[in-house]
Amino acid sequence: MIKEKQAQIRTFQTWLKKTDFITTFWHSAAYLALSQNVVWYSDEMWNGWKEADTGHWFLPPRARTFYNNKQMAEIGLSIRIGWPQTSPPDENMKLFDHQYYYRSDAFTEDLLGSRWSVFRKNVRKYSARTKGELTYREIRTNELDDAGSLVLQWGKGRTIYDPETFVGFVVCDDLPDVYRKGLWCDNKLVGVNVWDKALDGTWIYRICIDNGSPFLQEYLRHQFYLDMTRTHGACWINDGGDLGNKGLAAFKRKLRPHSVLSIPTINIDEPTETI
Repeated sequence: MIKEKQAQIRTFQTWLKKTDFITTFWHSAAYLALSQNVVWYSDEMWNGWKEADTGHWFLPPRARTFYNNKQMAEIGLSIRIGWPQTSPPDENMKLFDHQYYYRSDAFTEDLLGSRWSVFRKNVRKYSARTKGELTYREIRTNELDDAGSLVLQWGKGRTIYDPETFVGFVVCDDLPDVYRKGLWCDNKLVGVNVWDKALDGTWIYRICIDNGSPFLQEYLRHQFYLDMTRTHGACWINDGGDLGNKGLAAFKRKLRPHSVLSIPTINIDEPTETI
């Protein structure tokens, strides 16, 4: 399935780069390649990605004219994930999810300043309470099974939308522009960060999973942002949404995002299930 979609993804990417729209968490070659429910559709007027089970457009489709959210709603297109926007959804739209953006260089080594007081304490609590040597590095191909086992451990009792795609980001070794690093404590894998690129080149922080240790989420996120700045310089990161989870939304807002955008669902009346 991954190889069969490559030409269609390149076509869509070429078109997308001609627009001035902001991409989403799902405008990713790896996501489109992995998801079995996202399929290519083309007719004389439109082409792009649809949901196989519903027939709705998954992302705004290609056309000779570039349509914004309001225009697509007015002409009757049904789209699961519209373009990100600064305003709340209006008529014929409802909120699908939010999208949080951060600057990597905002996360400094020492996290000085009152804005970081809680996050700084939690990052330091994990390292202080952990016995053993901590190592953050790239996950090798022969270590992907260990990463997969950690996904299963982390996922117990959680509801994961499209779990095959989620797991694929962690364990598939032939995905375009997907990167993985892990945290080891005395040679045992305890956390995994996964990131990839949107079709316009924006970095997407895709997955952050751990073994359940207190404050490990904060430590992993700090390591991710420090590493991105060391590797790529100051860069923008799309950290995805909050999935309608108030606790997750509060956590992400405490990290002081540069901006938070709304992603609408357009002309779909069925209950929206966030990804």
